[in-house]
Amino acid sequence: MAVGRLTWLPYYEDEGKKLLHLGVAGRTMQTNNDQVRFRARGDLRNGPPGPLNSISIDSGLLTAPWENQLGLELVGNNGPWSFQSEYFGCWLYNATSNKGAFTGSPTTNPNYGTAGLQPFYTPVGTYFTNSGYAEVLYFITGESRAYDRLEARFDRPIPRNNFYVVRDKSGRIQASEGAVQVGARYQYACLSDHMINGGTLNALTLGVNWMFNPNSRLSFNYEFAYRDFTNNFNNNASGWITGFGTRLAFDF
Repeated sequence: MAVGRLTWLPYYEDEGKKLLHLGVAGRTMQTNNDQVRFRARGDLRNGPPGPLNSISIDSGLLTAPWENQLGLELVGNNGPWSFQSEYFGCWLYNATSNKGAFTGSPTTNPNYGTAGLQPFYTPVGTYFTNSGYAEVLYFITGESRAYDRLEARFDRPIPRNNFYVVRDKSGRIQASEGAVQVGARYQYACLSDHMINGGTLNALTLGVNWMFNPNSRLSFNYEFAYRDFTNNFNNNASGWITGFGTRLAFDF
C-alpha cells in the first residue's frame, strides 16, 4: 500500500483568518482478502447501521484484488466566512459482483438477490465510484476558523468569549453568548457503475453550531436527501429522506 497527500497555501494572511488551501491525496492498495463494499448513510448519526441509522446507498459486496483512490481539496477562509470542498474518486480493478445491495434471500433464481441488481459473481471490469461535498460556514459572532499549518487542516474554533450566565454582586444578569456558526452543505455520492447498481445520493444539510467554549458545542442539523435507486426489475426505491438531528459534544 502507498499513501500520500500534498497541500499548498498560495494565500495566507492574518494568522490564517484569510487563506486559500489546495490539496491532493492518493492511495493505492490491495483490498482486504479481495473483498470490498461501499455504502453511505446520512450525516445526522455516526456509528454502525441500524433502524435509526439506515444505509441509503450500497454497492453490495464486491470481489476485487486492487483499488486506487484520489482526493482533491479546496478550502478558503475570509474572516468569519469559510468555504470547504472535497472530491473523492475510487477505481476498483477486475471487480466481480458478489452479493448485490439491498438484496434478500433469492426465491426463484439462486443467482439473484430479490432486488435483482445483477447476477452474483459477474465480472464487471473496472468499477468507479465518486463522491464530493461543498459547504459554506459563517460565524455570526465574528470568529474565524483556526488553521493548523503543520497538519494542513482546520483546528477547533476558539470563541472570542466563552458562554456563561452569572449574576453579579448587584443582582444583575451578566451573560456571554460563546460562538455561533451557521452553515449549508451539499454532498453527492454515486455507487452505480457498469452492472453494479448501488444508487446515487444527493443531500443538502442546513446547520447551526453553538460553541460554549473550545471543548464543548451544541449542534442542530436538518438534512434533505434524495436517493435515486431503481433495480434491474424496475422496482423504484427512489425518494426523499429528511431528518433533524442535534448533538451535544465534549472533547479534550
